[in-house]
Amino acid sequence: MPRICYVESANDLTPSANGVPVELPTPFVLLWAHGFSGIAAVPHAKARGQAVRIESIALFLSVVEKGSISCAARSSYISQQGASSVIKSLEHDLGVELFERTGTALQLTEAGERIAHEAASVVSAYRRLQTVAALGRPAGGGTGPVRVVTTPHAMNVLSPIFEAYREAVDVEEPIVFVEESIFDIVRFYPDLDPEALYLVDVPTFTNAIIGRIGPAFDPLVVSELMLYCGPGSPFSERRQIARSELAGVRIACYNEALLIRLVRHLLKGIEGADISTSTSNLELLGRLIDDPRTVSFTDSLSLFLNGLPEGHACVSIEDGVRFVTGVLGPVRDPAAERFVSFFRRYLETVCADYGKRFPLAWPPAPEAVDVG
Repeated sequence: MPRICYVESANDLTPSANGVPVELPTPFVLLWAHGFSGIAAVPHAKARGQAVRIESIALFLSVVEKGSISCAARSSYISQQGASSVIKSLEHDLGVELFERTGTALQLTEAGERIAHEAASVVSAYRRLQTVAALGRPAGGGTGPVRVVTTPHAMNVLSPIFEAYREAVDVEEPIVFVEESIFDIVRFYPDLDPEALYLVDVPTFTNAIIGRIGPAFDPLVVSELMLYCGPGSPFSERRQIARSELAGVRIACYNEALLIRLVRHLLKGIEGADISTSTSNLELLGRLIDDPRTVSFTDSLSLFLNGLPEGHACVSIEDGVRFVTGVLGPVRDPAAERFVSFFRRYLETVCADYGKRFPLAWPPAPEAVDVG
């Protein structure tokens, strides 16, 4: 597990990540994770000899951002009780009170404000180091642009990973995108462009697709469809809902083939449950979701990578619908190999907590597969 250890001096250390030197403030915090080290400053308080998990600091910042332990807990996939325990342990380890607790309201103490400012630097430095480590050292070649054929949904959800790759590589335009529907890609398989990297989302209930692509699909990460609602929605404070509760609810959905397929499968067999509005206009969709009577859908990986607008909520759905993102077909191009290696390491490091909450299992269990 990543650890943070307090040390007094940097005199005998030459920290680096993949050969990139890191400037040290003194005193400083040393982050050890996955075989590399990184540096960032935090206040010293009473933390000498203590070990503080980077996840605890990230949760603290989430509470500060959202103004609520319960909202931060939901976005981190832990219980409110578990989140409260983490914050109390962090306060104990640092030797200060981070929040003034008056009823249900949370307000940063003076010490909490200072620590929040420094903690943001700690988490940011740690994420940058994870990105550098995820890039690795290419074994020759792999420096040109990679041509990625992907679905509109995957391109949107995975944008933070694509952006991290752009920042990490020394190439002016490291990724060239081509948008295609998963259903069009599968229809033409195996006659695909041998020079392209096909990064696709495959619903776990589509036995026809799974049977067609077979072992040529290399799964990377699983996502689960989640209810997305705006301020004032009767679902916004719920941790989970049943599918049947969507009967009669006004549903607005982004008009993308994969997402529509996932939602229709989720609503299948529920009388009075259907998509009321589908649109490619994101501004219109946002206005619709701001109405407490209207809900939409997102997915667990998007929530983890992109977060939520203030006041909005994501709610788990019992017996929800899942899909798996992965690479279809062989990876021949050196630049594509480098990108896939980066993608895997990014999932192992930056998304490590997500992987624990949503472990990947492929192929899906037989009982989870139907005709879709």
